[in-house]
Amino acid sequence: MIWQTDIPPCAAALRRIAVQQSLTRALGEVAAFSVRLRHLGAANGVPPHFADWRLPAQSFVREVDLCLNGAAVGWAQSLCAADSAWRAVLDCGNTSLGAKLFGGGAAWRRSELAFTAGADGFILMRRSRFTAENGDELYLAEGFLPNILDFL
Repeated sequence: MIWQTDIPPCAAALRRIAVQQSLTRALGEVAAFSVRLRHLGAANGVPPHFADWRLPAQSFVREVDLCLNGAAVGWAQSLCAADSAWRAVLDCGNTSLGAKLFGGGAAWRRSELAFTAGADGFILMRRSRFTAENGDELYLAEGFLPNILDFL
């Protein structure tokens, strides 16, 4: 996968959503937004969308479907080191991670968004890294399915 800070060509409506800091907020303005938990727990190895980053050998992972009106229109995977303080943030079940990150009170820095198109069945993917005040890092990748365009 080739990641770049410039968003690849895509539908204008998807571009407006994809460049937003909070997908929770942006998608919630389109339709009823929810997340559906796929996986939460320990993992070994590095997912392909993070292959060029130096990630911990053992991590704590949360994977969810991003849904509009109950239909999956995207996917997100968040991970941190197994002993990271971010683990408590990720352990939020079907609550949106964006609601926790962008709901106020959190002290973190976010890297620039990076994008890639046409990977793993997604029409567009984005990723970023959050760094807490203590230096712990949270890695986030999000992908948009083709049917998201039906809502935009």
